[in-house]
Amino acid sequence: GVKGHVNVMSPGTTPCFECILPLFPPQVNFPMCTLADVPRTPAHCVEWSKQLEWDRARPFGDVPLDCDDAEHMQWLFKTSEKRAKEHGIEGVTLKFTQGVAKRIIPAIAATNAVVAAACANEVFKLATGAARHMQIETGGHYMMYVGSEGVYTDTMSHDRDPECPVCQRKAVNVKASREMLLQDFIAVLKNDARLRIKDPALSAPGPTGMKVLYNPLVSALRAMSEGNLSRPLGELLAGLDAGFELTMDDPTLATQKQISVTFTD
Repeated sequence: GVKGHVNVMSPGTTPCFECILPLFPPQVNFPMCTLADVPRTPAHCVEWSKQLEWDRARPFGDVPLDCDDAEHMQWLFKTSEKRAKEHGIEGVTLKFTQGVAKRIIPAIAATNAVVAAACANEVFKLATGAARHMQIETGGHYMMYVGSEGVYTDTMSHDRDPECPVCQRKAVNVKASREMLLQDFIAVLKNDARLRIKDPALSAPGPTGMKVLYNPLVSALRAMSEGNLSRPLGELLAGLDAGFELTMDDPTLATQKQISVTFTD
């Protein structure tokens, strides 16, 4: 579109990408009742074809909709066009249908050029030291460009998220009893809404480094550690100093998390 930004991220100083995710606009979703009953815009017609009519009509059998398949997109366009005509709505074209189905934001060459130039300028300053790069001390590490009303730019700073799971690395406290089996403890972690994990691997501090409690992510480590699943935490973690932390990895995580275990008995 006509907007863009450049963000210089300095580990430990500026917010990481995870910190600024709330700044991005939420994905547009349409109420299902509007799609099914009274569409009001061309986008409603395309979403109706995509979300409802495809599964009902099954034009290609059990094949799921592929927005990169030309035949699928042609069917989606024709169905959306027919739906739009039935409700007196104009504006459904093949290009528009592709844009809605794939949630494409139109690219504008001028916007790309401005943002690319700003990125290259910051990289040049960082690589050569020819000038101070964007940072909090110089007025901001984040440059925003808006081209919808002339040419407008502004530089600002954002605060780091104190609860960020990526750059703050704060340990998540989990309560458990010493009698709890490791497999039950892992189930508790999977159900913890703060973690949002699927198949975690756990390691604990040992006398010569970290020792694997359970690791389903590597076949050799899984075979070696599966026996620990039926052992109690009190046995596996015996001898550790108070305040110890487990290290957890998971396919859904961008980086490892620390788990602080508080025994309730």
